[in-house]
Amino acid sequence: MTQDPNQLVYFNTDAEQTILGEIFFEPKNIKKLSLRPEHFYHQQNAKLFEFMRELERLDKEIDILNLADLMLGEIENVGGISYLSDLASVGYGKNVIPLEKMIVKLFISRETFNLNQRMSNEITEGIDP
Repeated sequence: MTQDPNQLVYFNTDAEQTILGEIFFEPKNIKKLSLRPEHFYHQQNAKLFEFMRELERLDKEIDILNLADLMLGEIENVGGISYLSDLASVGYGKNVIPLEKMIVKLFISRETFNLNQRMSNEITEGIDP
């Protein structure tokens, strides 16, 4: 599918998947991050990151088995074991900080765009035809 050049894109799927893969590759990476689940555009990635944070809080290793155990019946909501395996194969020691900055910047852009849309709609609705 071709991207419309006039359409603004406020997410980067590769960056989201790479940062999750880097956490699988080196679980200590999560301690370097101030990311929150709402920073992710894709809900499955946000949910997965939330579970990774929970494993960190529980002081358990962040790996596929522990995630699957923690997630119980919700694993299919994040793409299943195959998606987790794909993410785990993405990590190879990349610096997570630039990825985090990109994801947060895109989140701020989305929020700004949404706020502008709401304000524009309120102004338009307030004008009598």
